[in-house]
Amino acid sequence: MIDDEYSHLARVVQIVDDYEVVVNRGTTHGLKNGDHFMVFAVGDEIFDPETNESLGRLETVRGRTVVTHAQANMSTLRSITKLEVSSGRRIYRKPSGALGTLNALAGITYGMREEEIVEEPNKKLAELNATIGDYVKPI
Repeated sequence: MIDDEYSHLARVVQIVDDYEVVVNRGTTHGLKNGDHFMVFAVGDEIFDPETNESLGRLETVRGRTVVTHAQANMSTLRSITKLEVSSGRRIYRKPSGALGTLNALAGITYGMREEEIVEEPNKKLAELNATIGDYVKPI
């Protein structure tokens, strides 16, 4: 049984895809497009090994989201966390002058100047990995 601490929170009621979920709260509950929420699962109760006091339940973050479509009693939330998938630098060799152009056409690197270009990282949305019943709270 989950504590009363979580009973007032929205819950995931449908998984649309890896990046989008539907929750059981909407405009009648104060949600609106653009609101930010964290989707999380509630785990085991954790106890302090020194005092044996309960520290509460472990919350496993599934992802951070934004409301993209608020209806009266439900809302669609989409992942907003972005992951870096590649970044770095590339070194381009460009011909320098007439000799460089001839060498480049022949596949020779003599007479070529190097230019380093640092590229911005490519990013993609993080998957939510949410399950039906996960909790949602404002962030």
